[in-house]
Amino acid sequence: MVGGLEEHRQTFAANIHTLLSDAFFLPDGLLGEFAKQKINGLVQELYQDDIADIQEKEHSIRKHIEIIGEPVIRNKLISVLEDRLRVQNVSIQQMESRISELEAQIRALKGKD
Repeated sequence: MVGGLEEHRQTFAANIHTLLSDAFFLPDGLLGEFAKQKINGLVQELYQDDIADIQEKEHSIRKHIEIIGEPVIRNKLISVLEDRLRVQNVSIQQMESRISELEAQIRALKGKD
């Protein structure tokens, strides 16, 4: 029996990710605290900031996302960023379309006078 181990696990041929995330190896899980804070900060920015702020900081946000080594997290954050930017572009296009319609109506009304 090995002293100091809280539990005895069967580790032979075990999944390496399970072994690495085991409390014996990494008590805080697979991500370090600094990485968690940075990722949480990005998530907060993407979901809580105004779209105008996100557009202004898009290059910086993309740079931060692209250095994330975990592809699932990185791809999800890129997807969220692009969704937020797409919503803004759709809104602008809808407003421009509506402005064009109103301008056409104004021209038509002025022509009737």
